[in-house]
Amino acid sequence: MSRSSLNNDIILRRLRASQEYDHRRYQEYFFEFGLLALPPSSSIPQVYLEHIQDSCNKSTAIYSITPRPEPHTDAYCRDVALRIEIIFLIYEQWFRDHNVDIDFGNFVTKFIRIETSNDEQHQTIENIIKIHTAWCEHVEISLPLCSRKKDSTGAEIDDPSFEFHGCMGINRRQAMFYKLQPLFRALILVVDHRASSGAEKLVHLVRTNTPSKLSAPIDFDSISPKLHSDMFSGHDKDNVVTTTLPVAIDFVTREERFSREST
Repeated sequence: MSRSSLNNDIILRRLRASQEYDHRRYQEYFFEFGLLALPPSSSIPQVYLEHIQDSCNKSTAIYSITPRPEPHTDAYCRDVALRIEIIFLIYEQWFRDHNVDIDFGNFVTKFIRIETSNDEQHQTIENIIKIHTAWCEHVEISLPLCSRKKDSTGAEIDDPSFEFHGCMGINRRQAMFYKLQPLFRALILVVDHRASSGAEKLVHLVRTNTPSKLSAPIDFDSISPKLHSDMFSGHDKDNVVTTTLPVAIDFVTREERFSREST
């Protein structure tokens, strides 16, 4: 193709295709190789700033409660394969209706693993909520660190647009567009590893009841099917619902859309 035949439409389509590729690659990285791992307590360890920005503009967090597998083992390969399968399922479903919403890390969920020992695998809903609340507070406190640096006079330093703080880096120049969303505070998903098999992945939707700026309470009545699981037996069922991963993602995207339209 000659240079003269490259009209604006072709250039824009190529640019858009490149942006869509980068967005998917970015999300897959945080699910597959750059996942955020937190201890089974509300004590947040030091993490790369890329995890701070990657928690922004997400509708919710999806938690996996598993021990950290040893590298180069069957358990390690199964763990990576599961995360790859989850991101593939989620991304294809989300992208169909949100292919214009790919700026500034916008996506439906942030993947977080709570790394437990074999004796600590059973976590209560209350403990998971405490960990999530602590992470949200850590993100809010750390967000200013992602902004552009200033010199001794207070003037912004003309640093590169992206800075590597982790493998993917952070976007300092446009840091003001990265915000922790109200729904991210109020709603989380938890993978049910014991019940998930084959193509059907089960998750628990959990209302955190953490104060947020949502315009209306989260209502689980519309979720169908509601499935049984004994992963969190004895917990208040009004705040926990078990369903399939696709149904959960549809619910989260509807809640996010309603939240944005109401503000």
